Amino acid sequence: MVMSELIVVYVTVGTGEEADRMAQALVGEQLAACVNRVRSIQSVYRWQGKVEQNDEELLIIKTRRQLFPALEKRVKELHSYSVPEIIALPIIEGSADYLTWLREQALAKPPQDENIRTVREVSAGGVIYRRSGELFEVALIHVRNRWGLPKGHVEEGERVEETALREVREETGLEGKLVRKLGDIRYSYRDKTKESEAIRIYKRVHFYLMRYVRGDVRDHDHESDDARWFAIDQAMKQLKFATERKMVHRAMTMLTVRPAEPPAPAAKSGS
Repeated sequence: MVMSELIVVYVTVGTGEEADRMAQALVGEQLAACVNRVRSIQSVYRWQGKVEQNDEELLIIKTRRQLFPALEKRVKELHSYSVPEIIALPIIEGSADYLTWLREQALAKPPQDENIRTVREVSAGGVIYRRSGELFEVALIHVRNRWGLPKGHVEEGERVEETALREVREETGLEGKLVRKLGDIRYSYRDKTKESEAIRIYKRVHFYLMRYVRGDVRDHDHESDDARWFAIDQAMKQLKFATERKMVHRAMTMLTVRPAEPPAPAAKSGS
């Protein structure tokens, strides 16, 4: 066996859901013999002129070199990043039995293309907090029978930080002050246009930690059914999506290591 016929491919992804979907597809379509998932790695990189830092998962993919073009194509179809990391390294040595198994498993059934148009969208939102005695509280919104974090589309000519502040103000009725970026959430889903054309939307949501300045949750706009303050531990239980719980947990971690702050203005009664 020529060892260089076999390769290891590194791919980073933004969420556990995306990692699972990609691993299942690559192995199921026999583009890879095995995919290992390394959770909670920290990636620091330059993107659009800024230094970014995010939690990601690393996929370690074992396959044959001749399958790399098809594997690369499939990863790009499944990936939410516009420029995903896809790096191949040769396997120069290994257990003969394992490498034989690897070669036999990576047989490459042709992947089924969705044959639909893709659309990329950028949104921004925030975790706005206040102190209540010794505890921190965060504001959540209720939309379509579930609690979530306030967020929305970046409008033309708007910076993502401006979008985050605006969306929090509109959806919760609260004004906040940016503290720092929490991270990004990336996901994709199928949808239809007004003309009933099937499309796949790849979305990236920038989240920021914000300190409450003023406002009342009763003044939220019509896009939210309700808005309320929750103690952080209760907010974690109310949130439906693991990715949003991750943002709140990250906010909690930041707040517990920050120096003590003077209390923010108290919200009006009923908030």
